[in-house]
Amino acid sequence: MSDEEKQESRSFESSKRKAEDFAKDTEKTSRLAEKAWEKLERSKERLREVRDDVPDMIHLVKAWVRGEYTMIPWKAIVAIIAAPIYFVNPFDAIPDFIPFFGFGDDISIVMIVLSAVRKDLEQFRQWSSE
Repeated sequence: MSDEEKQESRSFESSKRKAEDFAKDTEKTSRLAEKAWEKLERSKERLREVRDDVPDMIHLVKAWVRGEYTMIPWKAIVAIIAAPIYFVNPFDAIPDFIPFFGFGDDISIVMIVLSAVRKDLEQFRQWSSE
């Protein structure tokens, strides 16, 4: 594992610890979802690999915060909340202002989370389309 990958892993572990606290405070989580949505809107072109999944993740968090969607395991909601914590942090493993690379770690983290919660996200999509 390269030094960059180790730093990214440490940064995401920190985000996961913060996500535990966020998941216990729905107001805080709601503000986080709004910040993530704003950053997504500003960064759409750079995040094209995950641009279809990130909005659904944010919508899932918002529905969970409002108590509308509760059919998700605790570990999955924590992972989904951890991704936007990492995503909105401008000084994560590779700061976002670094051209070409700044969003690479954000995309990597979102993709890792997506692979872990894919089934839960698909269930949410089904639920929200009903």
